[in-house]
Amino acid sequence: MVRIEWPSGTVQELRNVASKQVLTVTEPPRLHALGEGRIRVQCWKGQTFEVETSSDLTGWTSLGVFTNETGVLEVIDPEAGRFTCRFYRARGG
Repeated sequence: MVRIEWPSGTVQELRNVASKQVLTVTEPPRLHALGEGRIRVQCWKGQTFEVETSSDLTGWTSLGVFTNETGVLEVIDPEAGRFTCRFYRARGG
């Protein structure tokens, strides 16, 4: 197992990693809630990922694919007000 403790505080564990190989690992994005339907994605400049939404954690819908071009990225969910509860996740692209 390989354990990575990123400067942001994120801990990532890779299992079943064979020895004697070179890996390129990118720090996963972090989401910060800014208010109803607004999130900030903390990631490296140039990193691309897909933001998905869910109201029940079982079915996920894509909000779009985004690239952090400036170092700070805020995403707005125009449908957030229609739901009692809304969840978000970012998946590396």
